[in-house]
Amino acid sequence: MRALFLTPYLDSLGGGEKYLLDIARAYHDAGYYTALLWPDPYIKKRLIARFGAPYGFIDINSQWHTRNAVSKAQFLAQSDVFFYQPDGSYPFSLAKKNVALLQVPNRELLGNDSWFSSIKSSRYIPLYNSRFVKRYFDKHSHHLSLGQVLYPIVSDNYFIDVPQTHKEKMILSVGRFFKHLHAKKQEVLIRAFQYGLEKYPQLFNDYRLVLAGGCKPEDEPYVDSLRKLIHDDARITLHINASYDELMQQYAQAQFYWHAAGYGVSEKESPMSVEHFGIAIVEAMASGAVPIAYEAGGPKETIMHEKTGYLFSKRQELAHYTARLIQNPAQYAIMQQAGQTRAKEHFSYTALQQRLQTLNLI
Repeated sequence: MRALFLTPYLDSLGGGEKYLLDIARAYHDAGYYTALLWPDPYIKKRLIARFGAPYGFIDINSQWHTRNAVSKAQFLAQSDVFFYQPDGSYPFSLAKKNVALLQVPNRELLGNDSWFSSIKSSRYIPLYNSRFVKRYFDKHSHHLSLGQVLYPIVSDNYFIDVPQTHKEKMILSVGRFFKHLHAKKQEVLIRAFQYGLEKYPQLFNDYRLVLAGGCKPEDEPYVDSLRKLIHDDARITLHINASYDELMQQYAQAQFYWHAAGYGVSEKESPMSVEHFGIAIVEAMASGAVPIAYEAGGPKETIMHEKTGYLFSKRQELAHYTARLIQNPAQYAIMQQAGQTRAKEHFSYTALQQRLQTLNLI
């Protein structure tokens, strides 16, 4: 049995790419041969460095991009399942099952209006990474409204034993440093922390804010603007291009997790600009860090307000909710445990395997 996977964005090595790899892992564990279609065979080393050794099982097929359209169709016809993350075009596939992973509320992913494009896209079963994204496409396409939701998941090693782990007075946020599309808006988090230092100095003075994430050369001016906003405050740290092991350690140490993607944006008017799912939030819950995220898009599905974390609408609420839990350790412990339980039940690797079986894809 063969399962093939294709995304135009593989070298981004973000949450969407890990989502695809986790699906591939489920097929591998079910006995399938799995391969990523990508022109650079050395991408595998980068994948393992970014996401860890458990993803070393997958092969890289670097010949796919040298084939013409007919040869590609013939190649896919030899596969039992083909997963594709659309960028507005759809390969013509004769695989037994074709799945389109739709992770962004963007009409361009529907393809063009030509009859041939419609024939190609109609062969794909749509899967969505959140109900938020599904609702968007339900409004714009009858075919895509037939799809189901398959949540991204966190790796098993995020589920730590909290009583055996030393939690520090630390607030963490993880996300790429950039200003376009669904920016993580680290400047909002810095200002919220500075507000907390002013409003609750007796609570916040001993805490530190760690902002971790990747940064490409074109995004360095944004990082420079964040450094100016910090004003050399040693309690606020920018951890640029943190390794996988470093991120794992930070998740394990953090008491709180802050997330501001979508802040100040209407999810109805600008759905592209809010968080579509937010895998880092779930990683934080699994690691025993209580999340506080902006109430738009995917976080409204992952966080149960006042049970597994908080959803905020005003920047100052980040500090208010955090202070509330610092002052009430018993409530913090209850919320921490509830978050871990929810992550395990809905966003674990076992949950992904079961969901794929329920959808009759494996």
